[in-house]
Amino acid sequence: MPSASVAVPGGRQAWAAPVALLLLVAAAFAPALGADWVQWDDDRNFTENWAWRGLTPDHLAWMATTFHMGHYQPLSWLTLGLDWELWGLDARGYHLTNVALHAATALALFQLARRLLAIGLAADLHEPSVELGALCAAASFAVHPLRVESVAWITERRDVLGGMFFVLAIQAWIRYATATAGRRARWYAAALVFALLSLCAKAAAIVLPALLLVLDVWPLRRLERQARLALLDKLPFVLLSGVFGALALAAQASTQAALIDIERHGLAERAVQAAYGLAFYTAKTLWPVNLVPIHELPASLLTPRLLIPAAAAVALTLILVGLRGRAPALLAAWTAFAVILSPVSGVAQAGPQLVADRYSYFSTMPFAILAGAALAVLARRNAGVARTVLLVLAGALCWATHVQTRVWRDTRALWEHTLAVDPDCGVALHNLGSWCLVQSATAPDAPARRALLQEARALFERGARAAPAPKFEVGLGVVAGELAALEPERADALRREALARIEGGVRWGEALGRVETAWRFQLGAALLESGRSDDAARELEQVVRDWPDNPQGQRVLALARAAQGRFEDAAHHVEVALRSQPQEPVLWLRLGTFRSYAGQRDSARAALERALELCGLDPAFAELARAARAELLRMEGGD
Repeated sequence: MPSASVAVPGGRQAWAAPVALLLLVAAAFAPALGADWVQWDDDRNFTENWAWRGLTPDHLAWMATTFHMGHYQPLSWLTLGLDWELWGLDARGYHLTNVALHAATALALFQLARRLLAIGLAADLHEPSVELGALCAAASFAVHPLRVESVAWITERRDVLGGMFFVLAIQAWIRYATATAGRRARWYAAALVFALLSLCAKAAAIVLPALLLVLDVWPLRRLERQARLALLDKLPFVLLSGVFGALALAAQASTQAALIDIERHGLAERAVQAAYGLAFYTAKTLWPVNLVPIHELPASLLTPRLLIPAAAAVALTLILVGLRGRAPALLAAWTAFAVILSPVSGVAQAGPQLVADRYSYFSTMPFAILAGAALAVLARRNAGVARTVLLVLAGALCWATHVQTRVWRDTRALWEHTLAVDPDCGVALHNLGSWCLVQSATAPDAPARRALLQEARALFERGARAAPAPKFEVGLGVVAGELAALEPERADALRREALARIEGGVRWGEALGRVETAWRFQLGAALLESGRSDDAARELEQVVRDWPDNPQGQRVLALARAAQGRFEDAAHHVEVALRSQPQEPVLWLRLGTFRSYAGQRDSARAALERALELCGLDPAFAELARAARAELLRMEGGD
């Protein structure tokens, strides 16, 4: 076995492959650098969430303890908090960080592939064929269209960050396994540290102990020579995986996207889904077309569309087992792929997806290294042909990835692309309709606002026909409520429709055992609009319990308390909202008004003065604040 500790020689040639790799990544993902947030968890994670925005002790405590959206990812939150300090809410900065982290992962994979290829091919670490094969492996991974979802979606920061440390952990393990006795301890410690960092970014690294065992079988062959040590030295990794696996389960249990129970998703369905996933990611690696952000879990998995690919995956597994003596690399790569994929294979199903393109980020790395090995073998026979193959492959993948990245430039582009691939996708219909609703609030004029609301209504109606669900009923209710402001002659009827639809959707969700907090928030707002302040307050109390980090529930609950005449309580809820939005003049105006009605004149005056300081150049708002202050002075004069 060649030494794994040979230094990389200096000179331009040593830098050629890494520089080429960085240029490929930059070209492939250039469209992401101008992309926006998308209404696909970016809203709930970032644009509507205030808890992560900064690096104060309170922010850091939240990052270290939160299970927000069903994930435990403190290190990913830390990098996002740093981005906030640098960029505010400018999405381009976050995309730049994602692309940079992905580029770092690609460079780490290049170095890992060099070592694995040198060991597997019994070659020198600096043999030109090994260098070429490693570049092929890294490029096949880095600029493959399947990477786009992980890189171009800000929510998936955990993939690119966790992936980088995942690769570094494996590389350190290889160094440990092949180093001389005096240097083994440091590489073992490095592998443990990188594993911990990867787990703090994303729980996907819980598979590391099993993956390292696969590597010990082949190509390291440690299990043949050092079986006892090869098992014992995994124990600290097993402990880390156990702790973070428990945290991952707790995070899933904290959200309504919790693990689906065995009664609703039986053992046969899980087996088919897991086997189908093996076929899906293999096929998409070979032919990456029709990539979309959601592949919805069908009503039944026991259909030919899924059973045939699943059976093919099982057959391929058996064939590779039979060929293990002649082609151990194939079985090792396939086993590593299955091991890495296992947590998201459907065996423990959470969420509405059958498969997801982002799940390929960690799991298809073995395929990339296998491609590199094939090119290295070709390069030994004909280096010119191998370089041509690599050039064509990298160019084609880079172009396809560039095109796919443009799909993620904004919400409309993403979901219109998804609907072009799958016209009946309920998630796409709902998310595009919701985006139209959000955009209508800032439309430049009434006709533009009405057009967006009508588009939202059409999308929700289409979704209700294709995939009936409470979310479409709630969406249609919200549209009706917004249209009431544009159609005064039908306003009363539209408000009644809005309340009936939203309330019906929430009750429907309760019957199914799944109610989104956003639906309950809309119900509370509709009840308040209809004058049912007591009912509104009950719904909104639940909202603020479920949304402790979102001030919107506190803001509307404050209005409900004021409608009940409970001005001190109303002021308290405004103060809670101000913790997240301290520069919001409307909140200071409300606080001053509610404190005034509660008889707390000094604090009312201070709040109104603060509102005037923050209102800036808005003359209408300034006039409201001055009027409130004048009313307070009049009340004090009357005393």
